[in-house]
Amino acid sequence: MKGLTNPHQPGCPWHQLAEDYGHPVVKYCEETLCSWISEPANTWSNLGFLVCAIVLYKWSRGKDPLLRYFPWAMLIMGAGSFYYHMSNTYITQVADYIGMYVLVYWFVLINLRRLGF
Repeated sequence: MKGLTNPHQPGCPWHQLAEDYGHPVVKYCEETLCSWISEPANTWSNLGFLVCAIVLYKWSRGKDPLLRYFPWAMLIMGAGSFYYHMSNTYITQVADYIGMYVLVYWFVLINLRRLGF
């Protein structure tokens, strides 16, 4: 897999996963640490998305059926991004991008519905 060199040194928790499934193709601004949580600030900031997803799930019960999908989209995005920044490997970067696309396409879908499509 083309991309950056393995950001994890041998002996780090995510080194073998990055060797087996690829190195990330984008380097974000935070330095990668040799720890179970590779990018702490990026990782922990995703907890806000997970908390919001839970709150919105409780709030959306009994509302418009399409609105009830929003917390799930936010949960997928937050969990994928959390796992990517925790591990910093290519395969989890794909999960991060999938989560972002799910949330963006949910916004597109809800607005197409508002336009009458």
